[in-house]
Amino acid sequence: MSRQRIVPLLKAHRYILRELVPPFIGGTLLFVAVILANTIIGQSEDIFHLRASPRAIFTWLFYRLPFICTVAFPVGAMLGTSLTVIRMGREIGRASCREIG
Repeated sequence: MSRQRIVPLLKAHRYILRELVPPFIGGTLLFVAVILANTIIGQSEDIFHLRASPRAIFTWLFYRLPFICTVAFPVGAMLGTSLTVIRMGREIGRASCREIG
């Protein structure tokens, strides 16, 4: 049985990851909030008609989160990647290329 060697992150990988994570998290949270708001607005007539308690509404939204996250994670990844590429190309592309070697 052969042991596989774990390759450490290069300086360039750490730099790109540091630039990628904040837009990914921000984009994912923003998209989750938009979908939750759309869910509440779409079902508002039923919520008011049934006179649902706030606890029941929050529980219902909590149970919808796994489905919403399956949609929000790819959108957050796309948004984070595009913002990172644009930012690196515009502001610090040349400096990062010099830094990498």
